[in-house]
This record gives sequence, C-alpha cells and structure tokens, in this order.
Amino acid sequence: MDIDDAQTRSRGIRCWGYAVLTLTVFLVGIQLIPRAVGAVDPGLQGYARAAAVKTAQSVLAILTVLLVGRAGLRAALTELGLRASLGRALVVAFAATLPMLVGFGVTGTFRTDYSLLVLAVTAVFSPVGEEILFRGFAFGQLYRRARWGFWPAILIPTLFFSFGHLYQAQSVLSALGIFGVTALGSVWFAWLYLRWDNLWVPIALHALMNFFEVDRTALGGWFANAARILTIVLSIVITLYRNRIWKSEGERLTA
Repeated sequence: MDIDDAQTRSRGIRCWGYAVLTLTVFLVGIQLIPRAVGAVDPGLQGYARAAAVKTAQSVLAILTVLLVGRAGLRAALTELGLRASLGRALVVAFAATLPMLVGFGVTGTFRTDYSLLVLAVTAVFSPVGEEILFRGFAFGQLYRRARWGFWPAILIPTLFFSFGHLYQAQSVLSALGIFGVTALGSVWFAWLYLRWDNLWVPIALHALMNFFEVDRTALGGWFANAARILTIVLSIVITLYRNRIWKSEGERLTA
C-alpha cells in the first residue's frame, strides 16, 4: 500500500469515526437527555421541563464539538456557526417572516394567556436547542467532519425532527402532512445554515415562525401554509442575493 492509499484509508476511517460519534451523541441527546432530566427532577413538567431539556441538549452538542476539535470554546462555537453575526440573522429572519407577521395580525392568533415561560420556550429555548442539536451539530458534523453529502447528512436529523412533531397530529392524514411540512423545514434550515455559515439565521427564522403563530400545528390550514411558503421563498431570495444586499466596506466606498 503506497502513501496516498494509506492516507485515503486513514481519512476514511476518521470520517466514519466522526459519523459514529456524531450519531451516538445525537441519539443520546434526543433519547436519553429527556429521561435524565425527568430522573433528576421528577417534578419538572411541561414548559419548564422542555426548557431544561433543550438547554442540556445544546450543552451536550457544544461540549462534544469542543472535545472533538480540541481547540477551545471559541473554535467550537465558530464550527457550529454560533459566532457569526446575530444582527444580520435577525434582519434576514424579520424580513423573511413579514408574510407571517401580516398573517399573525389578520388571523388574530395572538394569545394573551401566554406566560413568560411559554414565550421563552416557544421563541427561545426550542428554536435554539433544536437548531444547535439537529442542524448545527448532527447535520453540521456529518456534513463537515464525516464528509457526508448534503442529503445523506440531513436525512437522519430530518427523520427524528419530523417524528418529534407528530404529537400534534389528530389523524393519520394529518400526521403525514405534519411529517412532510417539518421535513421540508428541516432541509430548508440546513440549507440556510450552510449558505450563510451562520446558525443564527435558522435559529432566528425558527423563533419568529414559532412566535408569529398563524395556526396551532405545524400542518395548518391554507392561509397559514401560504404565509409559510412566502416566508420560505423570501428567505431563499434574500440568501441567493445576500452578496448584493450586504456589500463589504470597500465595495460601499467604491460604489
């Protein structure tokens, strides 16, 4: 075996090692952490338990990347896309979700009975925790470190992400619809994450879409889905033309 073959084989073994580690940690995050949180504090229920679970999942993902990279916390956060521009992500998310904001006002779905905890879990803990674990960690590590292609890397996180939303279903038909909508959302968020190299973009979109609640489930009616589709289209357009929208300082001076 020559040197090139040995190096290729070594890279292949290393990539599969990353893949096995990533999937193992991912499964621990979605299967064991909820049980561990319940075991530590059996009295923790509802939204408080959800906040604790999402926080623990995020910490697990960040610690794993930190230990694998062995380059410090800043490097781990950079690898996950968490040291990119939060301000830019918020601008993108707000512009893209304008159709949902309009729908939010038209349908009058604002609930005055929301507590601060419910709002925090809906618009902060869930979007942050899910995007870090499912997109930043699971998809990102499989794509970048394990060298899987886009579709293989997003497949497993998408399946678990979609199955995790089936509790909203009322029938087999609605379950299929919810599965399809959330699967599309998972692929869309992963694409945005890669194109921007900024995990705050899908986090911010996820958060605002949860907050601008135009329907009670992921499937929704025709009006809710029309608003969501327009949001997806706007985010794609903004992403494809981002280099024209955000010019560098030098480009602005010479324009």
